[in-house]
Amino acid sequence: EGRGVARGRDHGADPRPGEPGAAAEHEDPPAELAAALARETATLRTRLRDLAREVDEARADVLGEQLLVLVTGDLAMRLRDPAWTSEVTRSAAAALLAPGAGRGRA
Repeated sequence: EGRGVARGRDHGADPRPGEPGAAAEHEDPPAELAAALARETATLRTRLRDLAREVDEARADVLGEQLLVLVTGDLAMRLRDPAWTSEVTRSAAAALLAPGAGRGRA
């Protein structure tokens, strides 16, 4: 009792291979690595928010987080695919930074 069930699957159970969520299972990194990654992410977040503030003060926090997702996603793709280029990331960043972006659009 108390565990959520959606689409007939008990969310408290471990996913079976091939089910959604199975590929996302991983072990926690060593504490030293987790701490270093947290510091690096905090530094990157601060830098991106500062840069975003120069573009649009009113949405600097949200824009900074969006840029953080782009940068970290780009880094993850470089690990997954050695042939990855940052072209998609650059075009997504350009769209976020375009005049009027994020204002009244769905």
